[in-house]
Amino acid sequence: MDCYLLFSSNNDAMELFGEARAAGLPARVSPTPRQARACCGVALLVGSDDAAAVELLARERGIPLEGVAALPRQIDPYRDRYC
Repeated sequence: MDCYLLFSSNNDAMELFGEARAAGLPARVSPTPRQARACCGVALLVGSDDAAAVELLARERGIPLEGVAALPRQIDPYRDRYC
């Protein structure tokens, strides 16, 4: 499972991304999946094991989250392999 942290502002997403990286937490900026929210936007993609730590970091830094969506992994590791 992957967790998508949802934001109402792209600036909030980028701020938390920087804070997570500085804290040594793995995070990736990702388009918001349609299963998480109908409108487009930017989300922060984290593993389910790291989601609680990144949420806590957001609260500590005062970065508002709109929600968290746990979805099955959507990244296909064989996407660009042709052999």
